[in-house]
Amino acid sequence: MRAAIPRCIHLALLVCLIAAAASQAIANPSSISIEVTGTVEPRCLNTGFDAPLRIQDVASAGTDTIAFNVNCNAPFQYSLDSQNGALTLDGAAHPDGNMAGEVLYTVLIRIPLNSGPAIDDVRASRAIKAGAAVRHFTNSRNAVAIDKPGQMTISWEPGSKRLMAGAYQDRLTMKLSIRP
Repeated sequence: MRAAIPRCIHLALLVCLIAAAASQAIANPSSISIEVTGTVEPRCLNTGFDAPLRIQDVASAGTDTIAFNVNCNAPFQYSLDSQNGALTLDGAAHPDGNMAGEVLYTVLIRIPLNSGPAIDDVRASRAIKAGAAVRHFTNSRNAVAIDKPGQMTISWEPGSKRLMAGAYQDRLTMKLSIRP
């Protein structure tokens, strides 16, 4: 009988050890780590131009504003090109020495940013003519412009010469792109 008691105690101790190990496994389950990643592609759009701009009388000084919307989710830059570098007389008529066939203008670009100061650039039409040697524009630095209302304000003033009758035109092209 003496020999059976130590076996019972031994068996009881073994059962207690197994139960303790099982309860510890339930209290501290194995952990699993899952890395989850995703991306948002950078994009930059300008939409909503109130174009074309129709100036009724280029022979009188004036200002007009075109509204547009900027939606850039990454730092961006822009460029602005003028096809002619001025409002030029459309057609075959060529002005003589006493008449003018072009009206120079300035363009103000304003693009608010989500943080920091807005982009405010002023350029003469000659300076943004396509192919001009130097055309630097402000970029957004490290800021973005999420659904921001931009403006392009065009101001013109005829020179000292009288303008020839006819239609005057130029084409402005604005491009937004993600900064490299």
